[in-house]
Amino acid sequence: MPPGTAATDEGLLAGMSAGDQDALSSLYDRYRTVVFALALRILRDRGEAEEVLADVFHQAWRHASSFDPRRGTVTGWLFNLCRSRSIDRLRARGRREAGLARMSLAEGGPHESASVEKGPEAAADLTDRRRLVGAALGALSPAQRQAIELAYFEGLSHSEIAARIREPLGTVKTRIRQGLMTLRDSLGAQFER
Repeated sequence: MPPGTAATDEGLLAGMSAGDQDALSSLYDRYRTVVFALALRILRDRGEAEEVLADVFHQAWRHASSFDPRRGTVTGWLFNLCRSRSIDRLRARGRREAGLARMSLAEGGPHESASVEKGPEAAADLTDRRRLVGAALGALSPAQRQAIELAYFEGLSHSEIAARIREPLGTVKTRIRQGLMTLRDSLGAQFER
């Protein structure tokens, strides 16, 4: 390429396919702002939008060779990746919130009654525990959180999770194990009372 000439988007993807990290950097610099803006518009959460931005360019790096210019532009491909990753996160967020609501309802039966019967301190303690569990789940990596939510809120087996998220079974098991260890470390002291 002559000096001073900007590479085309397709040229950058070809470079990425060949392992050229500078091509990835150039593509990132070219599209990071618009991809982030799209993710933020869908998710309305800056932290999650930043994670989607990283996911999109990681996926673009891994699958650059699968880009087919006959099916659309690089811009459209990146926006499609962003929209898909953002919707996945919205769904995961909805499942997480539904799971927490189910836990609250389940606890709202005999436990909630017992807490109310025990007084305001017990009810406040239960509320604190719910908040801690929600915060601990939110602090997990997105991959760990997704695997744990699918296992414990949707009741999927490890094999079913691997098929759903298209990852190797060993990867799913590792994510769940590491996520549970992180939850135990962060929640253990509060729940040993």
